[in-house]
Amino acid sequence: MKKSFISLGIAGTMLATALAFTGCGEPQSTTMSVNDIYAMSMVTGVNFLTENQPSSANQFSVNLTSESKQTILTYVDMFDNVLNNGGIHPVITDVTSEEQNFQDYSKKMSITLGQDTYTMYYNETVKGTEVEYDDNETETETESVLQGIVVLENSTFNVIGGRELETEEENGVTETETKVKLIISEEELKIPTNDEFDDIKFNAINSYVKIEQEIENNEIGYKYTTKLNGEEKSTSIGFENQRGKETLEIEIEENNNEIEYEIKKIENNKFKVELENNYEDLDMFIEYIEGAWKFTNRNGEEL
Repeated sequence: MKKSFISLGIAGTMLATALAFTGCGEPQSTTMSVNDIYAMSMVTGVNFLTENQPSSANQFSVNLTSESKQTILTYVDMFDNVLNNGGIHPVITDVTSEEQNFQDYSKKMSITLGQDTYTMYYNETVKGTEVEYDDNETETETESVLQGIVVLENSTFNVIGGRELETEEENGVTETETKVKLIISEEELKIPTNDEFDDIKFNAINSYVKIEQEIENNEIGYKYTTKLNGEEKSTSIGFENQRGKETLEIEIEENNNEIEYEIKKIENNKFKVELENNYEDLDMFIEYIEGAWKFTNRNGEEL
C-alpha cells in the first residue's frame, strides 16, 4: 500500500498536494508563498478535470465495508506520505520571445511531477492598495487579479484567480491574513468588469475546480469546491500540531451527506482515526503489522 502521494486517486491527490505544499506541524507552514498556492491549485485542479467521472472515494459506512477501509487507508497513506516528503515547489520565469504562442502572457510557472509537466502562462494585475489609520492601528489591504491558461501535454485549461493580503499593525504587533482563490476549467472563464469573484456565474459552468485558501495567525485551511458534469462537491481541509502530534481534519459534503475524518499519527505505521457520517460515529486504530493494515477498536478487538 506504500506509494507516493503523487500517484494517489483524485481525492487523495488533491488533499495530498495541498498538505505537501503547506507542510504539517510547526507554524512555519504559514510562510508558504502565494505562488506555492497558485501552483498547488494548478496541479490539483487539472488532475481533477482530467478524470472522466466524479470520485467515489469518500464513501463511508460505520459497518466498515472493504470499500470504507480502502477509503480510510487512502487518506492515511496520503497523510503519512506528506509527513515524510518536503513538498514540491514551482519554477517561475518570464515568458520569452521564443514562446510565440504565449505572447499574451508575461509570466510562466512550471512544475514537473514524475513524467508530467504542468505549465501556467498568466498575467497578474494589482488592483490597488488601501491603507486605513485608526488611533494606534494601521490596516493595509492589497488585491490582485490573475488570468491565464494551464498547459498539460496537449490539453489546455482556463484559469482565473486572485489574492487579498490584509495586514494590521497595532502597538508594534503585526498580524497578517492572506486569502487566495483560483478557478480552473476547460470552459471559458471570465471575471466581470468589477473584477469580483462573487459576480462569476458558476451555474453557467458545467465543470470546474475552485480552490480557496486562507492563512491567519498560524492557522491554515483549504476549501475545494468541485463540479464535474453538473455534480458538485465540497471538501474542507485543516491541520495542526497538538503536543507534537500532527492532526489532519477532512470534511466532505456531497448530495446532502457530510463525512468528517480526523486522523492523528500515534507513531510510525500507527494512526488513530475518528469518523463521523451524519449521525454515525466510529473510532478506531489502524496499524501496519506483518505486511497488512489491521483495524481495531478501543478494546483492541479487530474490526
